[in-house]
Amino acid sequence: MDIPSAENVKSYKDLAAYIHLLVERIDDGSIRVENPQTVDYLGAAGSWVSSLRGYYLNSAGTPVPEQPDWELIAVILSAALIYE
Repeated sequence: MDIPSAENVKSYKDLAAYIHLLVERIDDGSIRVENPQTVDYLGAAGSWVSSLRGYYLNSAGTPVPEQPDWELIAVILSAALIYE
């Protein structure tokens, strides 16, 4: 299993691109997963992270934080459960 390195993820845009790359690699068989729904969950997470700026501006009324924290990771994980 050849999972891409995450060392170049420095922003929410990089994170979204990284998640989408994981989805591509799962779809093309480069990365094998035990749970077939993993790709759908990651796709939702990547799409939500792509729209993170809008979430912060519309819901929180603040810009995207420069340094994400554990709370943001939890929000991403929970948002992916319901995001299309």
